[in-house]
Amino acid sequence: MHGLTVLTYHLQHPSLTKPWYQLFGARVFQRVFQQGEDWGDVLMETHPRGIGRRADAAVARLKAAAGPTMPSWVVSHPIAGELTIATIDPDAWPGPEQQVLAWARSVAEQRYLRSGDEPR
Repeated sequence: MHGLTVLTYHLQHPSLTKPWYQLFGARVFQRVFQQGEDWGDVLMETHPRGIGRRADAAVARLKAAAGPTMPSWVVSHPIAGELTIATIDPDAWPGPEQQVLAWARSVAEQRYLRSGDEPR
């Protein structure tokens, strides 16, 4: 759940990331929320093999594909109706896991799954 939380937060705050991370996040969200893949499996595909080691070739390809500037499709402002981390209440029902998933789905729907707005 931590990985999905960090990813979602950074996709809503692109100034805290590099272009490759936005491309990575968009692809993860498309695979998870459009194609129905398990978010944990998708995130682990490009997870570095260990502390202090280089990320695998998939991350290197993402970095090269994204280039040095933020893609034009990245939304850098809040979107009306999109959930935020502030909506997560660890004591509320359903538990925080379902709330984080709903938040991530909201970000995916508002930023990456709209017809014609999909990242390259």
